Amino acid sequence: MNNDFSRLLFAVALITIFMISPVNVHAQAIHRANVEQLAERLELDDDQAEALQDIQDTYLEAYKKVRKSNKKNKEHALADLGMARANRERAILDLLSDAQKDQYLEIREEEKAKMRRRHRPGGK
Repeated sequence: MNNDFSRLLFAVALITIFMISPVNVHAQAIHRANVEQLAERLELDDDQAEALQDIQDTYLEAYKKVRKSNKKNKEHALADLGMARANRERAILDLLSDAQKDQYLEIREEEKAKMRRRHRPGGK
């Protein structure tokens, strides 16, 4: 009986890993592609692009940590996420030249406008 239970438990664990892994791999691929696209648009050098990837990875880890730790306290979670976003923005702006900062801020405004249109009735 224990042997059957162990096999069942192992099978369930294995299936769970295979079900979760592609989602994480896909999310990471999208994350990396977004960073690469931003680096290209801003014409970052290799060192800047690597630093940007590190900043985004740090933010993503902070985001995951906040999501896991603050499930019951939504206000605390929102505050922590806001702090993580502010730290990311500050780090990105510190990384960029003045011309790149201007372009980055324009890109951010474009993205905000897209989000507002998406959430508007009719999507326009």
